[in-house]
Amino acid sequence: MICYKATIKEFIQDIYWKSFDHIFKELYNVSSSNEIKSWEVSLMELWEVIAISDLNESVDIYLEYKFDFSESRCDAILIGNVNGVDKVVVIELKQHKNFSSKSKGNDMLLNKGSNSYGYLGSQILRYINFFETFSNINGLIKKYEIIGVAYLHNLSRKTANNKGLNIESNDWFVRNTNLKLFFKNEKVFFAQYLSTLFYKSEKSSFIKLYEENIFLRGLKTTQVLNNITSEKSLVLTDYQYKMAEQIIKIIKSSSDEKKLFIIRGSAGTGKTIFIYYLYLFFKNIKKYKDKTYIMARNQTYVKNINAYLNENYRFKKSSYIEKKKPKSDQIIFFDEGQRVTPNQLVKAIEDSKAVIICLDEKQKINNKDKWTINWLINYYKEKYPKGILYENTLINKLRFLNNTEYISMVESLFTDNDSFIDSSNSNISLYNNQSEMHQDILKLVDENKNLTFKAFSIFDNNKTFDNKWLNSTYKINEIASIYYIHGLEVDYVIIYILKGIKLNDRDYVSFKDKILTNRFETLLTRALVGAYIYCEDEPLYNILKNKLKYNKF
Repeated sequence: MICYKATIKEFIQDIYWKSFDHIFKELYNVSSSNEIKSWEVSLMELWEVIAISDLNESVDIYLEYKFDFSESRCDAILIGNVNGVDKVVVIELKQHKNFSSKSKGNDMLLNKGSNSYGYLGSQILRYINFFETFSNINGLIKKYEIIGVAYLHNLSRKTANNKGLNIESNDWFVRNTNLKLFFKNEKVFFAQYLSTLFYKSEKSSFIKLYEENIFLRGLKTTQVLNNITSEKSLVLTDYQYKMAEQIIKIIKSSSDEKKLFIIRGSAGTGKTIFIYYLYLFFKNIKKYKDKTYIMARNQTYVKNINAYLNENYRFKKSSYIEKKKPKSDQIIFFDEGQRVTPNQLVKAIEDSKAVIICLDEKQKINNKDKWTINWLINYYKEKYPKGILYENTLINKLRFLNNTEYISMVESLFTDNDSFIDSSNSNISLYNNQSEMHQDILKLVDENKNLTFKAFSIFDNNKTFDNKWLNSTYKINEIASIYYIHGLEVDYVIIYILKGIKLNDRDYVSFKDKILTNRFETLLTRALVGAYIYCEDEPLYNILKNKLKYNKF
């Protein structure tokens, strides 16, 4: 989110002549006195650097830039285009005269006040990762270079050296990534560095494109996890990151007691990415490397997601736990945990140091998915009274940030909520004429070559498809069961519902068979952009038509 944008000339004038309540407007009213004081000091230090530099008017500067999934804001960002490459400089300004300690990765631990600490390099790397991840996924910004810079204008180089921080000139390597670090009395060097970096710069549209396209169609799990081998390459929200830190701390503790982690999350909250982050963290620690496993029950899901994963970091079927021999310090991660059998859960807990389960009870899509969270908790407490139990819930539906109307409408279809949303915003199309639906889909497919369209039935079928079928070209006659999409995503889902489905007496979608209700809702939540529903059943069609209430009828 853009809080302040200006050219170099405008920035120099604004900081010198204007008050911060005018520069930041709405942000100023919700900022603490300490934050305002830090602007008065640090932004003036940056102003002095910019003022003595040779940056031209094609370079833009952003202040207090806010990422959608981060609680903190980036102090400053400079952008310009040099020889066809977008140069993006992410800057953190700090007033510290000292720092607490140096990490193994050569990071700097800073006291943030109120007994709160944070690693400066990690914060900068996180901002870089935000930009890189979403830019790579959307593929709209072809050539770019993102540089992280820390400007500690009150910290002397001598103090940093005495603390053992490794610095080569102004190169600061944190976790094998080259950042830039400038100290007290080095504003001239900082200005020269920026002048050289943006020499003969032209205008860049990097931030504009990023803002326009960050949630253009949501995030596909397979795109995010494709060949990832380090948790540091994955973007978590601040909320997820803090939860992950809590879980890691508990697992790594010296306690010998059993540890069970139950993580709830509705569709689109990033359960798979979150649990894979934790899996990678422990898989890459020598002590746990050969004792850490990630599993899921659905064989089709395991095959589909493994087609995109590095061969050393792949899922196993949850049935594997039933036949493997236990290992000391074993850690088991279950994705789509609501589908794992009770016997598999019991065996995993019995054999392991820690078991982490991500689940959504609304996504029980088979009559065999019977266990409940209450049953699991009661079993665990009775069997392991001294065991550690951790429960939490993932929030923020990242998959639907660009289409909140869509997911709101989907949720409305399955409740008696009367706050209807126009279907032109929710992007859900309903048909009782199959030919008409096919014509509309084929037209949209022809106009949107880069989007994926896939068809599914809420009933089981024996049709089989390749592992990467989800990203293949749409064909009218290919209708898969829910197992081909469960846990994954496409841009558009096409759902077929035939006659004779038994309904409860409701004015919203509620089938006699609860599993079919779950399947219908789960299929709708697999879409990143929208849905086409073909419904032969007249009573259900009328319920959907009344719920959607859009102009076509």
